[in-house]
Amino acid sequence: MLRGEVDLSTSVQLQQTFDALAAEGAGRVVLDLRGLTFLDCSGLRRILALKEAIGDRLVLIRGDRSVQVVFDLTGTGALFETVDA
Repeated sequence: MLRGEVDLSTSVQLQQTFDALAAEGAGRVVLDLRGLTFLDCSGLRRILALKEAIGDRLVLIRGDRSVQVVFDLTGTGALFETVDA
């Protein structure tokens, strides 16, 4: 579960974790967004890169409205399988 804010200062750490998942050939990856209080475009870019790396094996658990609005405003929400908790 991601927690707190994902912004320019924290997205590099997130990318390192995502790179490790992709390199390990992880099966299904469920990214839980419920613990996020903020997501900016740099965080979204990292999530999109993970999607590109592992494809349909990525599932998002829907976050707070303040997080989901980023997907809505950018039109990227439809790219992901998104489920409620």
